[in-house]
Amino acid sequence: MTTMTEFDAMQVRGQATRLWWLFLATGIAWTLISFAILASDANTPALIGWLAGFVLLLAGLNELVAIAFTAEWRWLHGVLGALFIITGLMALVEPLQTFGILALLVGWYLMLKGISDIVVSIADRHRRSLWACCSPPGSSSWSSVCGRSGIRAGRPGC
Repeated sequence: MTTMTEFDAMQVRGQATRLWWLFLATGIAWTLISFAILASDANTPALIGWLAGFVLLLAGLNELVAIAFTAEWRWLHGVLGALFIITGLMALVEPLQTFGILALLVGWYLMLKGISDIVVSIADRHRRSLWACCSPPGSSSWSSVCGRSGIRAGRPGC
């Protein structure tokens, strides 16, 4: 096993900073796409479906490229890459159906997040601060119940 020296780290950092324009370009692209989505006309559901299709295709390509750089679990990268590419092609063929499925997934996610927040708020009602109510969806509110402070208070871990 080789270790990275300070010189190697500086070289890698230098190579990565040369690609600063790539992050700028993707940031501009995402901003323009968000404006198109927020315009919310009759073509917006199809645009979101196509966007999901392209993201899935790129994710599949990324997984297939990852095969060359990993020593283990290559088969999993191949399977995921194939599934992402097939799903991406299906999303591009039927973008409106893709939009409907994405809407269902977001709805289910928000429902489960809401139920989780209700359970956590009841279980941890004596220790929570007001800031916990402002946590974005996707943040782990279970850590306040199952974390170190919960174990110190005499509760078993979750």
